[in-house]
Amino acid sequence: GAFTSLELINEQVENGKITLEEGKDQARIILNGPVDGNGKYDFEKSRFTYKENGYILAYDEDLVLQLHPSKIGGAPADELNRSNREEIVAGGKSKNESDRYVVYSDRQPDGSFKDKTAYTEYFEPWGWTIGIAVFQDEFSEGLNVLQYIIFGATVVLIIISSLVFYLAIRKKINTLKEVAEASTKIADGQIL
Repeated sequence: GAFTSLELINEQVENGKITLEEGKDQARIILNGPVDGNGKYDFEKSRFTYKENGYILAYDEDLVLQLHPSKIGGAPADELNRSNREEIVAGGKSKNESDRYVVYSDRQPDGSFKDKTAYTEYFEPWGWTIGIAVFQDEFSEGLNVLQYIIFGATVVLIIISSLVFYLAIRKKINTLKEVAEASTKIADGQIL
C-alpha cells in the first residue's frame, strides 16, 4: 500500500501538478501520519502501521533518512546506523524476494538494543528504499500464538484419532476373542 501511494503521488509529480519536494512531503504525511504539536509525526494516525510499533521508513541513495515517524526531514547515517542502513537499502534493491527481509539491531532510548525486521523495496523514481520496520518480538508474537493453536489442534486430533481407533478396534478385538474362545472349545472337543 505504501509503495502504491508513492506511485500515485509520483504521477502527480510527473504530470507537473506538484513539485518533487511537495510530493515527498505529501508522502511523509500520508505514510507517517500528520505532524503533531511536538513537531513529530503522529504515526499512530497513519494507516500504514503494523501493530503498535511497526512503521514505514525510507532511505535515499546516500543513506539519508527520508521517512520515519519520529524524525522530520533527513538525517545522515551516523557510524552506528550506517551498516543497518546499508543492509536495508541493499535488501530493497535485491531481486531476490527473501533478501528484502533484513534483521538488524536498533538502539532504544534507554541505550539497549532490540532486534527489528524490515521489509523494503526500491522506489526508483525518487531513489528511495522504502519499507516497514517491526520489532522482532512484536512480529513473532502472532507466530507464537499460531504455534500454540497448532499444538492444541494437534493434541485434539491425536485424542480424537485415538478414540476413533479404540472404538473401531474394540469391536475387532471382541470378535477375535470370540474366535479364540471357540478355537479353544473345539480343541477341547466341544464342537457344539
